Amino acid sequence: MWLYQMTLRLILFLITVNFTWTRTATLINLGQGRCGEETELVCSGTGTFTWNIRKDSIIVADPAQLHDDIKYSVSVTSTSVTLTIHNTDVSDLGEYSCEVAYDGRSEHKQLQFECQANATLASVTSGKRLQLTVDKLFPASVSAVLSVNAMVRGGGASSVPSQVSRFCKNSNTYRNYTICKWTSSSLPDGQYTYSIVVSTPTSTTRTGTFEMYTPGAPQLANSITEESKLILRVDEGKPATVSCTSSGGYPVQTVLLYLDNSLQASSNTGALQNGLYTVNVSYTILSSRSQDLKKICCNSSYPDADDGLKGQGGTCATLQLFLPPSQVSASQDGDVVSGNSIRVHCTATGSRPAAGLSWAYMGTTSTPQVSTSVDGTTYLYTAVSNYTGTVTAADNGQTITCLAAHRLLPQPLMANTTLNLLFEPSGISLTGNTDGFQATGNNRLAMSCTTGSANPPSIITWHNGTASDQVISNNHPYVNTTGQYNGVVRQQKLWMYPTRYNDGQSVTCSATNNIGSVKSTTVSLNLHYSPILSFMTDRTIQEGDKNVALKCQAWSKPAATFRWYKGGSSVVLHQVNGTSDDNSGTYVIRLVSRQDTGRYECRAENGVGSADSKYVNLIVEFPALTTTITGATGIYANGVNKVTLTCSTGSSNPASIINWFRNNQTITSNESLVNMSGEYGGKLTSQVIKFVPTHKMDGHVMECRAGNGLQSSTAEWAREKLDLKYNPIVSVNIAPVEIDETQSGSLSCTVDSKPLSTITWSRFDSGNTVPTNRLVKGSNSLGYMITDAQREDAGDYRCTAYNGYGGNKFNNTQVVIRYSPDVGVVTQNTTVNAPSVVIRCNPSGVPATYTYTSWKQVWPGYGVVRTFSGSDVLTLTSLTYKDNGVYTCEVENGARYSRNPSAGQGQALLNILSYPVIMTVETTMTVAVQIGNVSEFSVDFFSNTQDIKVYIVKENSESKSNIASTSILPKRLTYRVFDHNIEVGGFVVRTMLTVKKEEELGSYKLTIENNIGSQNLTVILKPKGPPFAPTIISMTNIQQTSAVLTWTRGFHGGFSQTVYVEISVDRQRWDVKFETYEGKLENKTKVNTILQQLQPGTLYFIRMFAENEMGKSGWTRTFNITTTMTVYTASPVPVVGGVIGGCLGAIVVIAVIVVIFQRNYTFNISKKREAPAGPFITESENPGYDAGRPYEDVSMTTATSDYAALGNVDTGPENVHVYSSLDTSNRKPHPVYENFEKRTNEDLVCNNAVQKSPVETVLN
Repeated sequence: MWLYQMTLRLILFLITVNFTWTRTATLINLGQGRCGEETELVCSGTGTFTWNIRKDSIIVADPAQLHDDIKYSVSVTSTSVTLTIHNTDVSDLGEYSCEVAYDGRSEHKQLQFECQANATLASVTSGKRLQLTVDKLFPASVSAVLSVNAMVRGGGASSVPSQVSRFCKNSNTYRNYTICKWTSSSLPDGQYTYSIVVSTPTSTTRTGTFEMYTPGAPQLANSITEESKLILRVDEGKPATVSCTSSGGYPVQTVLLYLDNSLQASSNTGALQNGLYTVNVSYTILSSRSQDLKKICCNSSYPDADDGLKGQGGTCATLQLFLPPSQVSASQDGDVVSGNSIRVHCTATGSRPAAGLSWAYMGTTSTPQVSTSVDGTTYLYTAVSNYTGTVTAADNGQTITCLAAHRLLPQPLMANTTLNLLFEPSGISLTGNTDGFQATGNNRLAMSCTTGSANPPSIITWHNGTASDQVISNNHPYVNTTGQYNGVVRQQKLWMYPTRYNDGQSVTCSATNNIGSVKSTTVSLNLHYSPILSFMTDRTIQEGDKNVALKCQAWSKPAATFRWYKGGSSVVLHQVNGTSDDNSGTYVIRLVSRQDTGRYECRAENGVGSADSKYVNLIVEFPALTTTITGATGIYANGVNKVTLTCSTGSSNPASIINWFRNNQTITSNESLVNMSGEYGGKLTSQVIKFVPTHKMDGHVMECRAGNGLQSSTAEWAREKLDLKYNPIVSVNIAPVEIDETQSGSLSCTVDSKPLSTITWSRFDSGNTVPTNRLVKGSNSLGYMITDAQREDAGDYRCTAYNGYGGNKFNNTQVVIRYSPDVGVVTQNTTVNAPSVVIRCNPSGVPATYTYTSWKQVWPGYGVVRTFSGSDVLTLTSLTYKDNGVYTCEVENGARYSRNPSAGQGQALLNILSYPVIMTVETTMTVAVQIGNVSEFSVDFFSNTQDIKVYIVKENSESKSNIASTSILPKRLTYRVFDHNIEVGGFVVRTMLTVKKEEELGSYKLTIENNIGSQNLTVILKPKGPPFAPTIISMTNIQQTSAVLTWTRGFHGGFSQTVYVEISVDRQRWDVKFETYEGKLENKTKVNTILQQLQPGTLYFIRMFAENEMGKSGWTRTFNITTTMTVYTASPVPVVGGVIGGCLGAIVVIAVIVVIFQRNYTFNISKKREAPAGPFITESENPGYDAGRPYEDVSMTTATSDYAALGNVDTGPENVHVYSSLDTSNRKPHPVYENFEKRTNEDLVCNNAVQKSPVETVLN
C-alpha cells in the first residue's frame, strides 16, 4: 500500500511537472471565531490528493491522521479541505496555514474571534456588601476594575471608599476561561451605583444601582413605661409570650431576643414592604420567680458587616412578676409573767402587690391596722400587723393565728404561734429508804425529788448535807408531766451506792425556775457495811522450816468470821470469829514442804454485803528433781541445717542454771534461758542450743547439766547421742591414670556418706555411662576396670554418689591412654626441573614427644631402594626419575603399644616427573624399508607423564614427514634405579612407514617429547577401527558396600558402543560389575554410576573399557578405593597407593589428605589411513594406558598441567598444586581422631570426597 501511494504521488508529481509550469499558492480562508462555537478554516487548491494543515508550524491534520478528533473534524472535496474547530476557545489562538496538492504553502492567518465576558449582579449580602460575579474571562490574570459610587441629588455620584476583594477560578461553563467574584467591603446607608470594566480580550462593561438602609429601634409588645423605665408585667407561674418587631431595613436585618443576656430566639427572615424589611421574633417564658426582674432585650443589626457598619440597635425592658407572699410569720414579743400585758407580731414578705393581714384567737377574729413597705431594689412588698392584751396563767399554751390574703392566692396563708406565760412551782417532796441501809458499795439507795407545776420547768439540785453544802452530781434525766395551766411537774431520781464512809451523812433536794422563791427538803443516812481486810505481805521460806504463822485483820460493822483457804480450794483450813476488840484471824503451818507453796486466802464476812478476801503468797525454795534433752539428733548435716536441742529441768525455786557439753567439752548456747511456771511455784527452766554440725560430729554425746545452788539439790545430767545423716564425699585418683593402649588399668572411687550411697561411673567429657560389667563394688566404694584400653577410653571420668541427701555428689579424674604414634607423611609432587622437594613427617601419639629413627624409599612393586637417617623433614635435591617412590618415616615416642599395627611409621607417594628417556644405547637407528609397502619400526622409552608427543622430521627439513604414522603403546621395560634393576611400565613408539618414492629415503629425526622435556633419535631409511576408552573422572561417596563412579564417554569409533566397568581385588582376575548401552552418544557430560554390593573394608581396583562391532577400546586409568569398615570409622587405616606403569597414585595416612587433580587429555589426531590392527597390550602389562591407537600424530596434552605452579618450583604455568599441603596448625597432641575436612578447592579427581573412610588412591 505504501509503495502504491508513493507511486501515485510520483505520477501526479510528474504530471504536475509536465503540464503545470506555473504553480500558485494554496488559498486559505479562516472564519471569524466565536467563543464556544465552531470556527471553519477552508483550504483550496488544484487538488486534494495530498494536503496538510498546520497551526504554529505544527501539523494538526493531514490525510494520514487527525491530531485531535474531538477538537477538530475535516471534510474533503476534490479541490478543498475544510477544518472545523469545535468549541472555539483561547487555546485555538494561533497562526494557521495549509497546502493542498503541491500548490505551495498558503499565507499564514491569525485566528481572530470575539468572546465577550458576561456579568451577574448578586443581591446585597447580609454583611452590607456588594457582590458581583463575571464569567467567561481571559486570561486568568484578567484586568478588571469594580467601582462603587453613592448617588447624590441632581443625578451625580460621589466616590465611596470601599475595599474590593476578588476570587477567581476556572470556569465550569466555558473551557479555558475564568470566572471571578468581586466583593466590596461593608457600606453605610444610602443609594449607590456600581460599574465594572473588563479591559482584557474578553472586554465588557456592566453597571447598576442598589440601596442600603439600617432599620429603626425594635419594639417590645405589651411593655409599659413607669418612672422612665420600660416594664413588662406577667403573673408568676403562667406562660407569657414576648414579641419583638424590627422595621425599615435593607438588606434584611437580623433580630435577636435575649432573656438575662441569654439568646432565646433570632430571625433574619422578614417581609419586604415598600422595599424595606420587617422582621418579627417571639419567645414564650414560663414566668418563674427566678426570672423576676430579669432584662428582656431585643437587638436589630447586621452582624456580618464590617465594624462600624453593623448598625447595632436595641430595646430592653424589665420583667416584673405579680407574686404572692413568699413567707408569713407570727411570734410573741418576749417572755411575759402571769398578770402582765402581751404583744404578738405578724409579718408577710416577698409579694407584689402587698398582702392583707387579720388575727384569730379563742374563736374571735380582729383586723388591726396593717403597715406596708416596698424594697427599692427588688420592688417586693412587706406587710406588718400587731396583736396586744393582758394575760393570766390560764392563757399559757393557747394558740393565736395570723392570716395573709393576696390576688394570686385562692386561700389566705396562716401563721400560728403559742402563748408562753411564766409562773413559779407550787411545792417540793423527797422520798427513799435511808434507815438501816446496807452500804456494801454495790447496793443502790434510790431517792426521788418531785416539784409542783411551773413554767418554765424547775431546776432540781442535790446536796450533801444542807442546801448550802457540796452539790451531788446527778445524771438521771428529768421526768416531766403536764401540770396545772399547761405548766410542768418535774421529777428526778438520785441513785447512791453508799459505803461505810457515808454513814451518818444527810442529803438535801432543792428546786427553782427563777420565778418566786427556792423550794427544798432534807433526809439523814443510817448505814451498815461489810468487812475490809488489811494487806498481808508475801513470805519466802525454805523447805523444812517450822511454825510459820499467817494473820489477817478486818474492819467491819458488826465483827466478822474468818476462814483460811489455799490455792482456790473450797476446803476450810482454819476458822475463827472476831470480836469488837480483836477483829482478826491467824493460821499456823507446823512443818514446811514444797507442797506448802501456794496462795493462801483469808476470807471475812459479817452478813452485810459480800465477804472480803485477802491473799498472801507463801514461796518455798526447793531444787529440781529431773533434767531431760529433747530434739532431733538425726538431721542431715549439709553445712546448712542446724541441730536444735532443748534442755528442760523439773520445777525448782529459784530457777536452775543450764550448762552444755559435747563429748565432755563445754559449748556455749547463743539462746537465752527460758523459765516457765512449774509445780509448787517453781520454774521449769529450758534452753535451746543450735549449731551446724559437720559429718565428723556423728556419734558425739551431747550433755545438759542443771542446778540452782541449794545445798539440798543434786545435779542431774541428761545425755543424747548425735546420729547425723550427711551427703556423699567422693574421693577418686588425684593424679591422671596412665594406661597403655590394649593394656589394662583401673579407677577407684571411695565415698564417705551416711547412709551408704549408690555409686556410678560416667564419662564427664561425653556424658556417657560406662559399661557395668567393668565395675567392681566395695563397701561404699566402686572401682572401674579398663581392659584392652583404647585411645577412645582417654578422657575425663566422673564418679557420682547419691544417698538421698544433697543430690548427686561427684569428683572427676582423668585417664590418659598411651599409644605409639600414628604417622602422616606429606609431600608435593614435582618435576626433575625443581631444585628440591620436601617430605614432612607428622606423628600423632601419646605422649607427644617423638624420636625420628629413619626414612626409607620404596619403589612400588620392588621394595626398598635406599634409606636415610631419621628427621621430621627429608629434603631431596638434584632430582631425577629415581627419586620417585613411597617414602616411609619411622617414629617412636616411648609407648610400646597401639591398636594400629602400622603405628610408628607413615608413608607418602612422591612422583618426580621426568622428560622421556629413550632406552636404546645408540643414538642412531637404521631401518630397511621397501618402497610401496608398509614398514614398521619401534622405539622403547620411559615417561612418567602421558602428555607425550612424537615428531618425525626429515633431516634439513622444517616440516613433519608425510610418509610415517606413529603410535605409542605401553610396554614393560627394565629400568635402572640406583643399584637396582627394576621392571617398570614404559612405552614403545610404533612407526608405520609408507615410502612411495626414493626421494623419501634418508635421515629422519624422531623426537619424543612431554611437558617436562624431550629426547631425539636419528632414524635412517636405506630403501585399517575399535572405540576409544571412556574416561574415569572420580570415585566419591565411598561407603561400606557402595561407591559412586563418575565418568565420561569416549569416541564410539563410528559404531554403537557398550561401556563396561570392571573391578578386581588382586589386579589379576577382573569381573564386569556394570555395563550400559550408550549407542552413538557423543556428549561429554558426566555420568554417575553407583557400584553396589561391595564388601566392607576391602581394597578394589576399578577400570573401564568400551566395545563395538570392530573391537574393544583400551582400558581407562585404574582407580583403587577401600570401602569403609564397621569398626573404627573415625580412625581409618592408612592406604598406600603406588606408581604402576608410570602412573600417579596417592597415599593417605590418618589426617593427611592427598588431593589429585584429574588430567584432562586432549588428543589431536589426524587419521591418515587405517593401519593393520596390532596386538593389544593388556592392562596387566600396563594398566595406565589405552592399548592400540593406530592413529597418526597422537598428540596428548593436558588442559591443566599436573605439575604447574608447584609450591617449590619456579618453572611451569601457574595452576593449582597437585597435592594440597597438610594443615597441621591445629593438630592435637592427644589424639582424638577427627574426620577429615572437606577441601575448599574442588578435587577434580575425587570430586571433593569427604574423608570419613580410607581415601581412594588414583592410579594414572
